[in-house]
Amino acid sequence: LVDYTISGLPTGGRVAVNTSSFLTLEFTQKVTAEGADVTVQYSEDMMTWTSGATAVELVSETFNNDGTVTYVSRSLQPQSIMTKQFMRVKVTERP
Repeated sequence: LVDYTISGLPTGGRVAVNTSSFLTLEFTQKVTAEGADVTVQYSEDMMTWTSGATAVELVSETFNNDGTVTYVSRSLQPQSIMTKQFMRVKVTERP
């Protein structure tokens, strides 16, 4: 399901907003991948994962010429406050 939905491997990085640095996650999704839901999740301990507007923010959405869309999301917590941060892409099949 992941190979059907995601093109390549997600990559992590950082983005600066004002004077703070935030963890980012970039991934490319195939537009033709129907029947799958893609969620970006955030964790501070790799055991408890959260998603949605209280955990991550979509930074950019780029439509590519090859039928894919590249998304960049960031955590809402600056790295100066939370030094241990993790993000992942969760792909689930729609019922």
